[in-house]
Amino acid sequence: MRYEWGLGAIVAVLFLLIVVFSSSLPLLKLDTQKVPLTGNSIAEEKVAAKSIIQSQADLEISATITHPVNILGKAGFNPEELVLDAGDSVTWINADPQKEDIVLVIQREGTREFRTTKVIRRGEQTTLIFPEIGRFGYWSVAYGKKGLVVVR
Repeated sequence: MRYEWGLGAIVAVLFLLIVVFSSSLPLLKLDTQKVPLTGNSIAEEKVAAKSIIQSQADLEISATITHPVNILGKAGFNPEELVLDAGDSVTWINADPQKEDIVLVIQREGTREFRTTKVIRRGEQTTLIFPEIGRFGYWSVAYGKKGLVVVR
């Protein structure tokens, strides 16, 4: 005897599969923070919860500072040396009067850690974030001119 699947049976099987698999997968992940209950009044608990939300908002508002550096070709960089905080970024702007494309090599001092930028065409720029404390020398491949980023 051959059983023919009707539309109702197919829908029922699909529904069953969806229920089984969706129960094992979270559809929405919420980032929550528990507020410790202290036995205080509800009004005091609301104030505590508001202060946590406010402190998180303050953290999200804080932004890094971007420090611009002009690439001046044979004349080097302006400024040649930067001092910045961890998490800040540097934006190199190709202002080379010779209209050369520039590639920069960045090296953490005292290591063999190198990083190169993409090709920076005349009038274009590139930005790197410096998340860690240290001294980072950099130079242009086209001219060999050097600069320094000090992250504190």
